[in-house]
Amino acid sequence: MRMFSIPMELEGEERTFGGVATIRQVVYVVATLIVTVSVHFLLKLLAVSMVINIFICTPLLMLGMCLAFIKIHEIKLDKYILLLVRYHLRSRAFILKGDD
Repeated sequence: MRMFSIPMELEGEERTFGGVATIRQVVYVVATLIVTVSVHFLLKLLAVSMVINIFICTPLLMLGMCLAFIKIHEIKLDKYILLLVRYHLRSRAFILKGDD
C-alpha cells in the first residue's frame, strides 16, 4: 500500500500554542503587554495622573489585541493596514482618453 504525505493546512498559519493561537498572535500579545507595561511605569515615574495613564495605556492595549486577532475580509489587520498604506502611497497614472 502506497503512503502519501498530506499537508495539514495550506491556507492559514499553524496554531501552535494549545491549538488556539499562532506564533504571530502570541508575539503581538507579548509585545503589546511589554509596551503597555513599560509606558505605564514610565508615566507613573513622571507622576502622571492614573486617569491619564489609563487613557494612554488602554488604546495601546486595544491596538495590539486588534492587530493580533482581527481579520477584515479574511486578511489579517496588520497586513490589511500595510496594503492600505501602500495603496495610498503608490504613484498613479491617469490616462486621458478621447471620445470613442
